[in-house]
Amino acid sequence: MSHASAWDRVYRSRGRLWGGGVKDLPNLPAVSIVLEMGCGSGKTLAALAARAQKVIALDVSVQALRLCRPCGPKVDLILGDACCLPFPSESFDAVFAFHVTGHLLMEGRGALAREAARVLKSEGRLHFREFGEEDMRAKKGEEVERGTFRRK
Repeated sequence: MSHASAWDRVYRSRGRLWGGGVKDLPNLPAVSIVLEMGCGSGKTLAALAARAQKVIALDVSVQALRLCRPCGPKVDLILGDACCLPFPSESFDAVFAFHVTGHLLMEGRGALAREAARVLKSEGRLHFREFGEEDMRAKKGEEVERGTFRRK
């Protein structure tokens, strides 16, 4: 099963997966053009749209993007892969990748990092978050590569 198909299945059966508020988002210049890689069902979209001129929200799951609607005129939803972005180089003032790389194998993590660097403007910022080993889900499931586990 492909990564996209797996996420579509999860979102179709469970709907919005993550609730709650968004904490500690950085301030952005009001004219910022922002990319959110792996936007999921849109938990951070309203907060990003309140801080930026435009937000491009990308996810591999069409089901996740359906849950993001309605987002308002400042948000464009794009079906795509964060490891192979459909945008020109130096397109964004900021790229957000929150809790995305943990769903990828090492090769995908490298591709995501290269793509984020490519689409950022020269003075742009990458904002990154990931769960650590102290997270309650750490080291559970099948180890598919060193330090990387897939839940069953």
